[in-house]
Amino acid sequence: MGCRLLGVLLGASAFFVGCQSVIADEISGEKTQALMPVQPSVSSPNGALEFRVTSEAGIPRYTIMKGEEVVVDASRLGLRFANGANLDDDIEITSIESSQHSETWEQPWGERRFIDDAHNELLVNFKTKDTQSEFGVRIRVFDDGVGFRYEVPDTGKRVIVDELTEFSVDPDATAWWTPAGEFNRYEYIYKTTPVRDLEGAHTPFTLRVPETNTHIAIHEAALVDYSGMWLDQRRSGILEADLAPRHDGTKVHVEGAFNTPWRVIQVSDDAEGLVNGSDIYLNLNEPNKLGDVSYFKPGKYIGIWWGMHIGKYTWGSGPIHGATTENTKQYIDFAAENGFSGVLVEGWNTGWDGDWFHNGDLFSFTESYEDFDLEELTEYARKRGVHIIGHHETSGSISNYEDQLEDAFDLYERVGVPAVKTGYVADGSDLKYVDEDGNARYTWHASQERVNHDLHVLKRAHEHKIAINAHEPVKDTGLRRTYPNAISREGARGMEFNAWGTPPNPPEHQAILPFTRMLSGPFDFTPGIFDLAPNGEDDQNKVPSTLAKQLALYVTVYSPIQMAADLPENYEKHPEAFQFIKDVPTDWDESIALDGEVGDFIVMARKERGSEDWFLGAVSDEEKRNVQLTFEFLDADRAYRADIYRDGSEADWEKNPYDITIEQRVISADSVIGLNLAAGGGAAFRITPMEEAAEKIIDVPAMKKVVFDNMGSDEISSRKVTVVLPADYDSQDRHYPVLYMHDGNNTLESGATITGDGWKVHEAFAQLIAEEKTEPAILVAIDNSSERWREYAPQKFVSKLNLQDSNGSEAVISDAYLSFIVEKVKPRIDAEFRTLSDKDNTKIMGSSMGGLISLYAVSEYPEVFGGAACLSTHWPLVISHEMASSTSREETIKAIQSSLSDGGIDPTEHRFWFDRGTLNLDAFYPEYQDSMDEYFKAQGFGEGNFETRVYEGADHNEASWASRIEDPLLFLFGLENK
Repeated sequence: MGCRLLGVLLGASAFFVGCQSVIADEISGEKTQALMPVQPSVSSPNGALEFRVTSEAGIPRYTIMKGEEVVVDASRLGLRFANGANLDDDIEITSIESSQHSETWEQPWGERRFIDDAHNELLVNFKTKDTQSEFGVRIRVFDDGVGFRYEVPDTGKRVIVDELTEFSVDPDATAWWTPAGEFNRYEYIYKTTPVRDLEGAHTPFTLRVPETNTHIAIHEAALVDYSGMWLDQRRSGILEADLAPRHDGTKVHVEGAFNTPWRVIQVSDDAEGLVNGSDIYLNLNEPNKLGDVSYFKPGKYIGIWWGMHIGKYTWGSGPIHGATTENTKQYIDFAAENGFSGVLVEGWNTGWDGDWFHNGDLFSFTESYEDFDLEELTEYARKRGVHIIGHHETSGSISNYEDQLEDAFDLYERVGVPAVKTGYVADGSDLKYVDEDGNARYTWHASQERVNHDLHVLKRAHEHKIAINAHEPVKDTGLRRTYPNAISREGARGMEFNAWGTPPNPPEHQAILPFTRMLSGPFDFTPGIFDLAPNGEDDQNKVPSTLAKQLALYVTVYSPIQMAADLPENYEKHPEAFQFIKDVPTDWDESIALDGEVGDFIVMARKERGSEDWFLGAVSDEEKRNVQLTFEFLDADRAYRADIYRDGSEADWEKNPYDITIEQRVISADSVIGLNLAAGGGAAFRITPMEEAAEKIIDVPAMKKVVFDNMGSDEISSRKVTVVLPADYDSQDRHYPVLYMHDGNNTLESGATITGDGWKVHEAFAQLIAEEKTEPAILVAIDNSSERWREYAPQKFVSKLNLQDSNGSEAVISDAYLSFIVEKVKPRIDAEFRTLSDKDNTKIMGSSMGGLISLYAVSEYPEVFGGAACLSTHWPLVISHEMASSTSREETIKAIQSSLSDGGIDPTEHRFWFDRGTLNLDAFYPEYQDSMDEYFKAQGFGEGNFETRVYEGADHNEASWASRIEDPLLFLFGLENK
C-alpha cells in the first residue's frame, strides 16, 4: 500500500512527510503490513499550522510549523518515573490514528455564548524497544493553536519525577512573564525580556518573534489530578515543563491509566489573535459534568473589601471592624439602589484576630463575630433583591477547611448564599494539610495535592448549589467548561496591590493581562476605583490609572462577576462616570479583541448576552496614544447611539487622572473614530441600536469636494478653503443656499483635533438631504490658522474689554477675517458656483470661538448673513488665566450686548441657534448663555428665529458637536422651517 492510499485511509486531515518504514500489526490474530511514515504530521483545518512528530535515534520530538516558519523547533517529549520504565529513550512509533472534529457548543455563561470547536487530531502511539512500554501522544491542531497530551496505559502505581516536554522557541523573541516557584504565587509584576533572559516562568507565557511578528502563548488545559506546569529554561530558548512539587518533592502520583493535561501552544499573526483564539483551552476540556448550574447568575457586586486594604476597616474584630451588621446593611442598600446583585463580606467569621496569615487552623467557617448576624443580613438582602457573597479565607490550611467544608456549605445553602470567594493566603510552598497519620505536610500552590483539593471543593459546592471564586488559586486551564461553577479566580496581581503593594501595579499591567493571564479565563481583578489616591496624593501607592481607564477595565478584563471595588461614597462623587458601571453587563454573546499590542494597549468589544447592545473598552500603558476605532462588528443596516466615556484632553494618570469626557455620538458599522488615550488612560463605550436605524441608514450619495488652496488677503494669512457641493449639483440646473463654516480643518475631516475626530458636517448634511429633511446647500469650510484667537475674537467685543491675546501681542484681527470672508471668499464662491447669494440663503456656523465670530458676522454684516449657528459659544472670550483675571462675567456680557446693540441684527430678518453641553469648558457657560438668552428675547427674538439648547453629558469637543450637528443644520436649512 503506497503513501497516497495510506493518506486516504487515515483521513484527509492528517498529512505525512516521508514513507520509508514498514511495521507489522496484528489484527484478529492475522498479521497485516502497512507503511508507516517516519515523520507523521497533522495540520489545522485551514492548513496554516502543522504539527510534526519524529522519533529519531529513539528520542521522540515534535515541531510546529506556521507555513514555512518554524514556530516551535524540534522539542523533546517524554516522562520519567521514580519506579518502573521511563518513557523517554529508545522509542519507536508503532501506529497512528487520525480524525476530524467540528462542533459548536453553548456555554451557560461566558465571554461568548457559542464556542466553535474545529480541529484535526492525530494519535501517535509509541513503544520502548527494550521494555516494550507503551504510551501515546494525542495531538489536536486548531486554526489558532495546538494541544497535545500523553496517554499512558495502566501500569499500576507510579510516581512521575520529571516531564521532559520541551518548547524550543527563538531565544531572541520578546517574552512577557512572571516568575514561578516563588513565595508570592502568581502575584508578580510582569517582566518584559528576551526569552534567553527567562528564569522559571508561569504560564500562560507569551512571546513575540522578532522577524515575523508571530505571537505565541504556551499554557496548559484540563489540569486534573496532576501538578501545574511551570517553564524552566535549561538551554537558551529551550523551555522545559517543570511540574510543581508535592509535599515530598515528587511531582505526580498516578495509579492505573492516566492522561496528562494538554500542553497548549497558541499561534497568531498578531497580539489580538491570541485573545480571539483563547477558546482553545475550553475546547480541550471535557463538556459540563455538573449539569444544571442555573443557580449561578452572572452579575456585579460591591463589597466590604477595599476599605480593609486602605486601612478604613479591619478584618479582625475591634473598633473599626468592617464586617458588622450595620455596615453590611448600608452596602446592601447601596447595591439594591444601583442594580448590583451581590455584596461580598470579608472578615465576618472568627479567626481573623491576630496573625491570621499564619493561623489558618483557627478559622471557623460557621461561627461569626458577635457584631455580624448572617441570618438577619441574608434575609435583609433577599428582601432588597440582593444576595450575600460568602467568604472563606483558609490561610492555606487545607485540612482545616476540608474538615469544615460540609458544615460551611450547609450553612450558606440554608441562608441563601449562592457564591463563595475562597482564599489561600500563604507562601507559595506553605499550603498545609494533615496526613492520615496526623503529620503536618506542606505543599505548593500548584501541586497535585492542591489541584485535587480545588476540584473537591468545586464538586462539594455544586451539591449545595454554590459557585466558587477562588483567590490565591491554581491557575485557570479551561476547567470551567467541565465544572462551570468555577466562575472566576485571581491568579495575578489584582487591584489590592495599588493600595499597599511595593511597587504598585504599573500602568502597563492592564495592557499585559489580556495577552497573558487573561488567555486562560476569567479574572476577578476588582476594578472600578474612583478615589485614585486612597492613601493621599503623596503616597507611592496610587492607582496608576485615569478615571476613564477604570471604566474600560469592565470590558477589557473579563469575569462573569465584576466588582465595583471602591467605597460607595466615592461613587457618589462621580455619578456620571458611575453610570457606566451600572450599565455594563458581565455575560456576553460575543467578545472580540479589535486591536492591541502586548504591554502597550488593547481594544475589546463585547456584545451583551440576550441584547443588541455592545460595549467597548480600550486601555493604554504609561504612554499616551491615538487608536483608530472601527465598528465593523456592528450590524451593517443599523444606526447606533454610542455613550462614550473617555480621557479628557488634559488627562494623565499622574497629573490629572479625573479629567474625563462623557458624550454621545451616532455611529454605524462604517464609522471610524480617532480615540486619544491618555498616559495610563482608557475609554469605555456603550453602543445601543437606535429605533429609527432602518430609516437612518439609506442610500446617501456623497457630496462633491472642491478645494481652493492659499486663499488669503493682505491682513489674513493664506489657508485652504473647501467647497462641498450637493450630490445632485452636476445633474441639476438650480441655485443653492450656502453655509460658511469656520475651523474647516476640523468640520469636515478627522485628524487635526485633540481627539482625532472631525465634525463630518458634509456627511450629516448629505444624510439630511437624502432623507428630504433639509434643502440641498453648498458648504464652504474655511481653515483656521495659528492665529485663531486673534481672528475669531470679535474685535468690538474685545476693544470694549481692553483684552489682548495670551501672549500680550498684537490686537485681534477679526474684522479683517470677516472682511476676507465677505470680500474675498464669498465673491469667488458666488462667481464659480450656482449660489443663492442673498442674505436669506447665506448662513454661517462655528463652535467655541467660532460661535462668537459667527454671531459677530451677522451683527457686522446683517445684509450678507441671514442667520448663524453658534455651538458651545465661548462667551468668556478669554483663553488664559491672565486674560481671565482682567475681566468679569458681568463686564464681558455687558461688552458683548453693547456691541450687538450697535450692530445690525434684526429679529425680522435674522435667526440664531445657540447650544452648549454640560461637561468641562461647556460647564462654565450656563450663566453667560442665560444672560444672552434674556438679551435676545428683549430684542424680539423668539420661537421660529431663535433657539438655545442644552445637551446633557456633552463635552466641548468635535465629537460632541458631531453628535448633534443635525440639529443646527435642521434649524438653518430644514424644510419644516421654510
